[in-house]
Amino acid sequence: RGFNLVGNPYASSIDWEQYNTTTTTTGIYANNVGTTIYELNPATHNYDTYQVGGGHSNHGTRTIASGQGFFVLAANNTNPQLIFNESAKTATQNTGLNLFMATSGDMANLNNAIVAQYLRLQLAKDAINTDDIYIGFDAAASCQYVFNEDAPSKAGTGEISLSSISSDNIALAINKLPLPKIIQTTIRLKVNATADGIYKLNMTEIIAFPSL
Repeated sequence: RGFNLVGNPYASSIDWEQYNTTTTTTGIYANNVGTTIYELNPATHNYDTYQVGGGHSNHGTRTIASGQGFFVLAANNTNPQLIFNESAKTATQNTGLNLFMATSGDMANLNNAIVAQYLRLQLAKDAINTDDIYIGFDAAASCQYVFNEDAPSKAGTGEISLSSISSDNIALAINKLPLPKIIQTTIRLKVNATADGIYKLNMTEIIAFPSL
């Protein structure tokens, strides 16, 4: 299993939500390739992630710009393969000063999307040097790392980095686990910085949590 660099071959944006594992002739066909993409953010020098279904860290988005390079994670199996088809194209364009910018509304815009329970934590040195993680809750999820359920963290060269640690000690950018309910659960964090200083840990989103 390892990270592999690929790229959007079209003179058009493509939609990562067109990912599928069933047919080679539509959307983005993936064989033994994970559901998460990793995009290097030139501002923070960390990796933004986007997972099929809407989970993302930092400014990861489903829309991949024309010619953009990105990393995917190959499974343990042999012969990982990605095939891009015309139907993967989208007229959507990333806009703003940060072309990776996405909004929390991206999840709600997915067809037939189930309202997800999640929180987002951000480690910040200043307005530019930030890194965040997505922690989602699902009764069917495992506390251990599961390929295509979670997304391992990919180290960049940013001044700070943040990840959460699965019960089997894998550093994750996207971590999905069962909702604790009335039993307290400790979610371990891995924090790194290149210099001493004052840093903030912010909860930037908390979605669909029961009052408990």
